[in-house]
Parts: sequence; structure tokens; C-alpha cells
Amino acid sequence: MLCRVICFGLLVITLVLTSWQTSWSQNAAQPAAQTEDATESDDSNSADSPIRKAQTEIYLLRDKDGNLVKVATNLTLEEYLRLYGERNNLAQPDAPPAFAFDQVNYQGQIKGRHAELDITIRGRVVGASADGWIRVPIGLKRCVLSDIVKHQGEGDFFLTWEENDGHVCWINAKEQSQHQFEMKVLTPIQTLSRATQFTIDGPRARSRFDQLTVSMPNAVVVNSGLRVAAQPAGENATRFSFDFAGGELQFGWQPKGSESAEPVTRFETKTQTRIEIHGPEQITARCDITVTGLGDQVRSFVIRLPTNFEVVNTPLRGFRMSVEADDEQTGVGQRVLVVSNQPVEEANVRLEARYRKPPVDSEDKGSGDNSSTSVDNMDVVDMTAVERLRSAIDFGGFQVEESVRQNGTIDFVVDDGWTVAWETRGDIRRGTLPPDLIDGSDSSARFELFSNANSISGTLEPQSTELRIRPRFVYQVRQNEVLLESQLVCQYQGAGRRMLKADYAGWSVDQVILESDELVTLDDQINGDELQLAIQTPQALTRGQFTIRIRSRLPLQLDESGVGLLDLPCPIPTAISGQIQTGIQVQPSNVVLLPDDNIEVVPDPTALGGLVRDGSSDYQQWELPERDQQPLVYLVSDVGTASRFLGAVKLNSRQMLVVSKATISLQEREAQFRHRLEYNIAYAPIRHLTLDIPEVLADPKKLQVYMVAADTDQNRLLPWNQVVLADGETAPTGRTRIEVDLLADQTGNLDLLVQYGEQLPLIQTDATSDVNLEMVLPALNDETTLVSHQLTLLTTLDFDVESTDANWQPGAAQEEGEAVGGTLLVANSDTGNVGLSLKLRKDIQSSNSTIHRMWLQTVITEQGRRERAAIELHTNDSIIRVLIPHWNRVDQEGLIVSIDGQRVPLGQQNIDANGEFSLRVSAEPRDATYLLEFWYPLDSDTVESQLQVEFPSIPGTSFSGRCYWQLVTPTSYHVYSTPETMISEQSWRWKGWYFGRDSTLGQASLERWIGVDSQLALPGHTNRYLFSSIGSAGAFSISLMSRSTLLFIVSGVVLVIGLCMMYLPLFKHPASLMVVGTALLAVGLFRPELSILFIQSGILGVTLVILSRVVHGWVRDSQPMIAAGMGVAARADSRIEDAS
Repeated sequence: MLCRVICFGLLVITLVLTSWQTSWSQNAAQPAAQTEDATESDDSNSADSPIRKAQTEIYLLRDKDGNLVKVATNLTLEEYLRLYGERNNLAQPDAPPAFAFDQVNYQGQIKGRHAELDITIRGRVVGASADGWIRVPIGLKRCVLSDIVKHQGEGDFFLTWEENDGHVCWINAKEQSQHQFEMKVLTPIQTLSRATQFTIDGPRARSRFDQLTVSMPNAVVVNSGLRVAAQPAGENATRFSFDFAGGELQFGWQPKGSESAEPVTRFETKTQTRIEIHGPEQITARCDITVTGLGDQVRSFVIRLPTNFEVVNTPLRGFRMSVEADDEQTGVGQRVLVVSNQPVEEANVRLEARYRKPPVDSEDKGSGDNSSTSVDNMDVVDMTAVERLRSAIDFGGFQVEESVRQNGTIDFVVDDGWTVAWETRGDIRRGTLPPDLIDGSDSSARFELFSNANSISGTLEPQSTELRIRPRFVYQVRQNEVLLESQLVCQYQGAGRRMLKADYAGWSVDQVILESDELVTLDDQINGDELQLAIQTPQALTRGQFTIRIRSRLPLQLDESGVGLLDLPCPIPTAISGQIQTGIQVQPSNVVLLPDDNIEVVPDPTALGGLVRDGSSDYQQWELPERDQQPLVYLVSDVGTASRFLGAVKLNSRQMLVVSKATISLQEREAQFRHRLEYNIAYAPIRHLTLDIPEVLADPKKLQVYMVAADTDQNRLLPWNQVVLADGETAPTGRTRIEVDLLADQTGNLDLLVQYGEQLPLIQTDATSDVNLEMVLPALNDETTLVSHQLTLLTTLDFDVESTDANWQPGAAQEEGEAVGGTLLVANSDTGNVGLSLKLRKDIQSSNSTIHRMWLQTVITEQGRRERAAIELHTNDSIIRVLIPHWNRVDQEGLIVSIDGQRVPLGQQNIDANGEFSLRVSAEPRDATYLLEFWYPLDSDTVESQLQVEFPSIPGTSFSGRCYWQLVTPTSYHVYSTPETMISEQSWRWKGWYFGRDSTLGQASLERWIGVDSQLALPGHTNRYLFSSIGSAGAFSISLMSRSTLLFIVSGVVLVIGLCMMYLPLFKHPASLMVVGTALLAVGLFRPELSILFIQSGILGVTLVILSRVVHGWVRDSQPMIAAGMGVAARADSRIEDAS
């Protein structure tokens, strides 16, 4: 029977393939035959009649499936059908889009010249495309992404940029799936008169600005046509919120009181100006102006001409022109009103103008002898400056008023024989000459402007050539050499080649550098002791400035005592003309002598050749190396004579003066040291400082060294290491030496803060105890001198303190800055010990400390674990002891402690190996309530399955209130056990596709409950659990399990039980079912939360059991049919054998 079915199937397939091949052959041959028939018809028509019918050209084109189809034009079949349907109104209604936008929310604020916006786009997939990817145009073409795009929803996505549609999102997801995109963008804002606006083009969907904050008090909306709600946002800001229809939005605002101003059309302008200069009074200008309206058509606009230019009345096709001068005064730029005969999108006009030299006022002419006397008394340089100011011509103009953006070029064509000194300001720069001006005059130029905020003027002078040089010499005197940097600041006029030379006898020239923004070239060579410089200025420039830096060195010889002579010549340059006659002027030179801090220079006033002290020099504005000593500044009195500096030089070794100020806080069981070492480092910098310390403190956990910051409250922790003493060098008994790394070379004043502690013996009431405290001292040598050594004793107990050490004497009075109420002792030697006699005169008042509230927050991420603890403490002590749990796992650099919202510097804490330290909460004991906060990260590379939890504790306190523990985990991890000492404070709710737990109180509620400041909110995609207890919860552990592990275990157990019930008769017995049901009922009654979690995790196992059951039934039902077929075949075979 099976063989017959197979044979019949093969026969059907053969017939189908044969018919398909025949049909394809006929279709392929039909177009060729029709083409031949059409050709024969054309030939017959041409023979019978002189008028031939124009036949339609036939093309064979492939459609989207690759099949050849006959068409009459260069169109595909699909395009032809679409056009035919549109002509005959056969087009089907548009299909719904593949993606539908539900809502778009905006919020942001204005910062500087940009609007920072947070955009949330919500939508859903309506229909899937053929290849799975759906194209979703978002727009926002004027915006720039400032952060990555965040996507919520199933499927894949990526973002692209297209010229026409802007940002385009591609989504590959199932139908009816929900999606949310979060984008952070920047878009520029525009300032128009008093109004400010920005434009965005988002998706065309229901949109809302939840809030838009602008830095303007009492701002009002400008012509928006929207219902906008405005409210103050602080003293100097306004917050807007409004709804709009989506798509393109242009939103503007302005100060209150400007609402009634009529809207003004804004323009974008491009100009091409050509100014021809034939002489001081023969200057003409031609400007081609293109004006484009922004958001409206162009009806009229006003053009501001350059100062002292007047328009030439030439006809403008399609426009009317009239002059609107501001006033009757001369020297004021004209205002030209251009009115279009009809509104246009873009206006193109050409204006021509000529320069009119302003008349000389009577006041400027002077009267009689008084004018002559003033001119005679005026310096030649001042007269030149005045004449230039009077002759400067303003070329900045042809500006369109109310233009938002204006850019363009200005070409100057200058006749030979004239030079122009240009002066520019603002958004304008010099550009490359166009081809038609390259072969023109050397003074021709092109300038490019980028906005209306610019100005350009020029001074027209007869062409001449000159070179002015102002030398500057900076000598750096070092231990073995003298470095000389010669700066030649050169100003030139006229093009050509110049030659400079300077005498550098005895110097080694290392480098010659040319600093110029223009196209100036420099060639240098050394000819014996003479340095020669060849300078070539470009032909296209007539005036400019450049600087030549020459760096050289001279060896310095010192004797064994570090004393020597200093003879420094000044290589003043001279210049001669190479190819043209040039006026040379070398101005007085500045000489600066800058010794290193360990070098002392004593000038010889009788041997200074041509140098005089200069107290008015502007050397402070030069880029000089920083030195502690002031430089020696001189001026070359006569540039025509040889000048040199003569004097003596001495090398000083480094000297350090140290003032030691220690403060010792005596507590019940320990003494806390805050030791300040004030260094004064002279003559040479130092990187490492050496200290003598007690040997018991040779541990970074017991002794911390800080660099005291002068401008901030944050001191910098410095690393240190123990020094290995050299052979023959010994340290005092019980002491060792360490080397502190200052992280950089230091000189001048430097303060170190050394903190450490020592244990005190048990002191009995009304008994005297003698203690010997060891201190830290700087290592003294030939370079280091201890100037002063003092300490201040502080105590919070009722101690009687006396010094038993003869090296320490009571101080005269408290110095400013020392702790008030302490005992001041001053040492008369460089001793490192202090002997004290302590007596406790009466019993200490018993401590009364109670914890009212406590909150611990544990945040677990894939990168690690961090905890935040808050404690409300009521105590009458000024100092408390705090114990941080898991101290061996705490990152000590990340520990933060605060009291009543004020952060406590960690440098003031001496934390022992168990994480216990003393914390001062007040200056003196008082009955008060304090809020303590602790932040500390724990070393953990992965999420722990067994979490050990312990609250920070305060030894000796009682707990009379409520404590909360908040646990935050990634969404892929779940808690399946509750602490035995705490109760759950959670509720069940739907969280996406599963039924999960969430804490009844969030972080903000817990912060308000305990009274601490609000911190950053928790991440959104996390699981949050909350537990509470009355009184202290102690140390406990809790178990975590990842979602995949929980799903695998529970579903696996369910699948095994289900398969056993299907295949093993023992599990089908009612007693077995009763046992399983009783166990599940017990778990549900005693652990309801765990049962809900297991039920959801076992859904996959139940599904697999059902699927297995269906497959098992299908296989079982098909077995009888196969068995029956085999029986029939067996009987047929038996009959054949009987017949044979």
C-alpha cells in the first residue's frame, strides 16, 4: 500500500512539471512573434500611404519577481498598474502603517545657545514587513543626539540618519508589540530681537511638552497659537508646559512686556561685495544680495550701507528702492528700503554705491597760531596715529536688518601704488583670492564674513616698505648653563626679501622658530659667530607682523664652592635690504634675567654695558617659567652699542625649615594625634620627604600622611614606604624612618598633616598614671632644620595633665588657630617623646545613648555591592564608637560618613582592623539627637547567592525603635527566603509578564521617614525588597537565585514529576497523588510567597508535560494503524504461498 502511494505521488509531480515547462516556452515565444508581426505591419503601412502611424515602442521588462513582461514605456509593471489605477480611480485605499505612534513626550531646559531635550516616544507595531524590519521615521533633523538611544520592548532595533527624514529607527519585532524610545538631543536656539525660539520636527503624533525651563523670569510665549501653561521656576527662570499636534514645532518666548510687538519677518542673507579702490576719493562698491524669508515671503527689507557710502540710484527689476537716512549728518551709513512688487520666496538685488569723503569740521582745522602750536608739540608717532584714525575707511556694511544669518564675501581691488592696512573684528576672516584677483595688485584681498557681528576698516596709504624690530631677551640661569630665548617681534610693510643678522659668539644655537599667521617664509644659517636670517614676505600682503624665536645655550663654569662669573652679551640684530630699499628701525630691547631658585645672581652695576633697570616693563604678561624669586629686568639704553650683563653667580644648596605643631586628643583609652609639619623649602624643589616615626606605626592603616590643601577642605592622602637604612646608619631604639612621596616636585611653603593614634593604659579614678607618648618628627640633616616644636593637649574627660619630661615646658599662651582650652607645651630640643602624668579626678558621667530609627539599603549590581546606612541616635556623649561590618571587604577609599548632612573628612578617622573608629558628634558632651549616614562599597565581582547582612552598630547603645532593610537586586535575581529576624514589607503586583513583589515603601519614603537628605533615585529596572523589625535585627543571611536557575530547577522538577505520573504506574496511584498534593498545600500554607514564585517558575515544566502528553497520545494512536497494515500484508503473502 505504501509503495502505491509513493508511485502515485511521483506521477503527479511529473505531470505538473511538464505542463509548467510547456506554458513557459509558449510565453517566451509569444513576445517575439508579436514583435515580428508589428514590424511587418509597419512595413505595409509605409508602402501603402505616405502617412505612417507612430507605433508604440514595446519593451520587455522584468517585474519584482524577475518575470519578463511586455510594457509600452520605460516603466515596470507595478508602476504602470499604479498609474492606470490612479487615472481610472481604481486605486485601493492606503494600507495602515507598519508602526503607529501613540504619544511623544518632551521635557528639557535651555542652556547657553542650545536646548537640551529628553524625548520619550511610545508606539506599537501594527503590521510586519516582508523581511521583518520596519522603517520608522522619527525626524528631528535639526537635533543632535547627546547620548545613546534607550529602547524598551521586545525585538531588535538600530538607528540611522537619512538626509530627507532625519533620524530613522529600524525595528524587528512581533505585531502588536509595544515599544518605547528615550532620546537625549541638543537643538540650537535663535535670538531674534528680544525673542528667543527653537524649532524641532518630531513624529506626527499626540505630543506634549511636560516641562520646558527657560532662564528668563516672567517669560511669555511669542505667537505660538498653543495653550501654554507658564509658571515660575525659581527666581530667574520660567517653566512652560503645553500640548501640540506633533510634527514641526516652532516655539519662542520673550520677556514680559514685549507681547504687543508686531511680528517681524526674519531673513537669511548672502552677499557678494566687490569694492574697487583707485584712490582716497575714488572708491566704488557693488553688492549682490540674496534675501530669503524664514517662515514667510519677502515683501520688503532694509539694507544698511557702509559709513560714508551713498547708493547709486540704478533701476531694480521687480523692486522699488528708496533711501531712508537716519539723520542729516554726514559720515553716517544710509538705510536703503527695498520693496518687492509682489511677495517672493527669495529676493535677488544688486546695489551700487560710491564713497563720499566726509568734510573736515571747523574744529579740526584749528585757528591761527594755537593750532600750529599744538601740532608742533605733538609727537610724530601720535600724529601718525591721529592721521590714520582720520583716514580709516569703514567698509563693513551692506547688512540686511532683521537678518538672522548673513554670510558672504568682500573682494577688494586696489590699484598699484596704494597699500591698505586692514583692521577686522568679529566673525570675519581673510580668505583666498579668487582667480580674477591673483594677478592684480599686491594689496588686493578677499574677506569672508559669517554673521552681522563683524567690522572691517582700512587705512589707505601710498605704498612704501619698512621693517620694525623689537627684540626681547630672556636669560634662564641654571646650574651648568644659561639658556637664552631671543624674541624678535617684527612689523613690516611692503613685500620683499629682508636679511637679519645677529652676533651669537660663544652660544650654541639650538632652534630658530617662525611664528606667523601670514605666508611668511624664513631661512636661517650660521656663518661663523653670526646668525643670518632671510625673510620673504608674500606678494599678496602689504602689512603684517611675525615673531622669530631663537633658542640658544651657553655653558656656565662654577668653582668647587659654587661661585662663578656671569658675562652675558645681548645679540641685538641688524637688518639690511635684500631686494628692495627698506627703512630699518630697531626699537629698544627688553632684557630679563631669570635665575633658578637655587641660583643667586649679583649684578655688577659698574660693568653693565648699555643696560639700565626697567621698572615699567610688561614682562608679567610674557610666558615665563615660574620662579620663587623675582627676575631682573633691564632695558637697552642705546641700540647702536654693544650691551652685556656682568655679575657674580652663586649656587645655593636646598634648605628646609620645619615648624612642628602637634595636637593630642586624650580619650578614655587612647590618644589621637593630629601632627602638622609646616615646611619652607628654599633654593631647590624636592619630591620625597623623610620622617622619623615610632616603629609600631610602620603600617599604612595606623599612620596616614596628608598634604594640606590651601584652597580646598579636601586634604590629599600621600603614599609612603619604609626606608632601608644604609650600611653603618642606625636609627634610635624603637623608631624607624619612612619616605613620603609628594607626587610632584614641591618648593616654597608646604604643610603636611600626620594622623595616628596610641593606646593608653587603664586610668583609675583619683589615681595618677604616667604615660610616655612617642611622636613623629622630620628627619633632621644638613638640609633640614627644626625651627619650632610644640604640642597642644586636649581631653574630653576630667583629667589633670602635667608634663614629666624636662624637654617640654608650658607655653606662654595659646596661639591663633590652636584649640582653645588645651594645654600648650613647647619643646626645647628635637625630642620625639613626651612624658605625661594623668589623673582622673572624678567618675565619668555614664553614657546614655539610644538608637531610635535605623535604615540599611543594600544595592547589588553585576559589578558589585554597595550599602547605605542611616541611624537616628540620641546621646549625651560628644564622641561615639562606630563599627562598620564586613570591614575586610569594604573599599576604604569609598567610605563616606556624614553627621546631620555634613560630611566628615575621612582623614580625621583612625579606623582599626575590625572597622571600629571614634566619631566626634559635638564639641562637648550634650544631650542631643543626631542623624548619622554611612556609604561604603563592598568588594564583590559577582552577585552572591548567599548574602550576609549586618547593620552598622554603635557599641554601648540600646535600640528602642524600628529598623528597615531595603534590598535592591537586578531584575534577573529573586529572593526566595525571608530573614528569620525580620518581617516582609512587600506587596504582589504585575511586573510586565510575571507576578512579582515590590516594597511598600520606596527610597524617597524611607528618606523622609528617617529624616535624611534625598539622594539619586534607584535604577528603574530592578527588584526591590523591604523587610522590617522592632529593635535590632542582628546579623543574618538571605538567599538569592537567578531567574534562569530558578526556572530550570522548578520547571525541571515539575517535568520529572509529570513524566513519572505518565509512565510509572506507581505515581498514578491515588496515594502518590495525595502525597504530592499534600506537599504542595503545605508549601502554600507555610510559605505563600515562595509558592507563588515556584508556581510561576513551573509554568514551563507544566507546558512541557502537556506537550509530552499530546505527543505520547499521537504516537500511541498511530501504532494500531501501522500494526493493521502489517497484518494485511502478512495475510496476502500467505495466500500467495498457498496458491503456489
